[in-house]
Amino acid sequence: MRITRTLWSPDICQCQIYEFYDADLPPNEQVITSKEVSPEEHGNGTVRCDAHKKHEDAQEHYEVVLEECQRKSDAHFIINGGQIPIDYRFEGESPNRVLHIYGDSVLQSKIDKHFSNKNCSSHHLAHTGKVVLH
Repeated sequence: MRITRTLWSPDICQCQIYEFYDADLPPNEQVITSKEVSPEEHGNGTVRCDAHKKHEDAQEHYEVVLEECQRKSDAHFIINGGQIPIDYRFEGESPNRVLHIYGDSVLQSKIDKHFSNKNCSSHHLAHTGKVVLH
């Protein structure tokens, strides 16, 4: 067992989160956990942005930020296969942050068409209240 520590700086906020996992396991078997790291241990230590500051537990902080990143990535892939950058921003404070996605009329029509299909596996994203399309 070789426990590895990596620093994750998500692209949706200014948090810095330390992930720990067993590097001897194949990636699909690794369980990633998070724990608080002090500045004395490494760099700036664990950093919470204003939107995530109330998540004092390191694992909860990690899981909340991970969910937001996955939500943005899922929406990006659904909209255009992840090929074309999207204009987005999160608003609010965690755990109620809402992802706002902005697009031109062509992108908007793709978004509307995709999310209007009730049989679509991603239809739930448009109805969670956590993704708003503009």
